[in-house]
Amino acid sequence: MSTNNGGVLDILRKLAPGAPVAEIYLRGKKVPLVNYVTMTGDLVFFNGPNCEVCVFEVADINGVCFLPVEAD
Repeated sequence: MSTNNGGVLDILRKLAPGAPVAEIYLRGKKVPLVNYVTMTGDLVFFNGPNCEVCVFEVADINGVCFLPVEAD
């Protein structure tokens, strides 16, 4: 478990519900996702690629990869 993930925590706190997220790194392993849902306490919720709801402990997330967004 990471002891210093303040940067990831700060990023997750600023995300709007529904923000597209390609994947996270959970304890160094890539986890494919679709979008961010919400964060409550030490838990963060995402939608997975098969419409599942995925819940992770923030302290275990080492990185976040975002999908490119097209300009309007």
